[in-house]
Parts: sequence; structure tokens; C-alpha cells
Amino acid sequence: MRHDPTPLPIGIQTFREIREGRFYYVDKTGFALRLLEEGKYYFLSRPRRCGKSLFLDNITDAATARAMRDGLRNLYSVIKGQDAHIRFAFLTGVSKFSKVSLFSGLNNLRDITVDARYSAICGYTEADLDRVFAPELERLDRAQIRAWYNG
Repeated sequence: MRHDPTPLPIGIQTFREIREGRFYYVDKTGFALRLLEEGKYYFLSRPRRCGKSLFLDNITDAATARAMRDGLRNLYSVIKGQDAHIRFAFLTGVSKFSKVSLFSGLNNLRDITVDARYSAICGYTEADLDRVFAPELERLDRAQIRAWYNG
């Protein structure tokens, strides 16, 4: 018996459209709530395949990388200057830079990139696959899927 698959939210970036379109969705709200309760400023370097890389592909061009770094440093200085008005800030990126060179304007970021408590904040866990995507995985080789995505 064939089931009508729930659509995957490929190319959809708005939460409203994902929910109204009844697309697959893995709720990560618990992480956001924990972050709100535990602190104020965070940084997360996302692993490949776990988020958009729209602001990547200039890290190997030293001049462009420096210009981007300086622009980000200026942005972080503005954020830091607005501290009294910010309840929560979550910065994310695809590359991890030295706090000394990039974050001097915002030196109170808590880097949660390798914090075990936030290891599942990006991407899908095995439990997510079992709970949310199980109908799509019935006839697939899970070992092969693990191999495709480096475990």
C-alpha cells in the first residue's frame, strides 16, 4: 500500500509556510528555550549540510575574507552597543573564527559549537528520523543513509 508522502520543506524558509503546507518539521524549540533561560549571547558554527551557506565561498580569498571579517566586527560592535535593548542574540555561521580577530566588538559570546547539550540543535538525530521521517524510510537502507551523511 502506497502512502502519500508528507512533503519535504526544500527551499522553504518561512515557518508559517512549513506549518500551513503540512511539511515535515522537526521541532527544535526546546533548544531555543534553554538558550533563552541560560544566557543572552551565543555563537554556533553550523556543520556542513546542516544549514544554509549563503554567506560562505570567500574564506579562501584573503582580501575578501578580511573585508567580511571587518564588516562583521563592525556589526558585532553595534550589537554590543545595544546591549540594554537585547534580550537574546543567537549568531550562527558556517565558519568558526577566532574570537580575538572577529568578535572583539562582541566579546561576551558563548560558543556552543561543541557543547554536548546543543549537539542536536542542527540537523536530524536518529530519534528525529524515527519519530518524524519514519514513513519515508521504511524501504531504505539506514546503514547506507548513515554512510551518505558521515554517520
